[in-house]
Amino acid sequence: MDQKLRNPEGHKRYLRRQASIEPVFGIIKRVLGFRQFSLRGLKKVTLEWNLVCVAYNLKRLHKLMRPAKSKPTVPKSSCPPPTLAILSNAGLLCS
Repeated sequence: MDQKLRNPEGHKRYLRRQASIEPVFGIIKRVLGFRQFSLRGLKKVTLEWNLVCVAYNLKRLHKLMRPAKSKPTVPKSSCPPPTLAILSNAGLLCS
């Protein structure tokens, strides 16, 4: 591995992997809470991993299909923001 990273091409590949693959495992571990397999045997572990991947993909799909939340609009007021209203005499006139 060390020899691969010394090569400029290998270093570039590792950076690309770090940006595309590693976050997925981080999300699976941190957000989904999957740290170890519960079952034994290659078939069962493969099934369990496939379920984790389905859960990750459904979570991602849900996030991608959900419309972006727009920021709520606040009607403009002639009053200064509350923090300024407390400090100024003009704030006493606004409620």
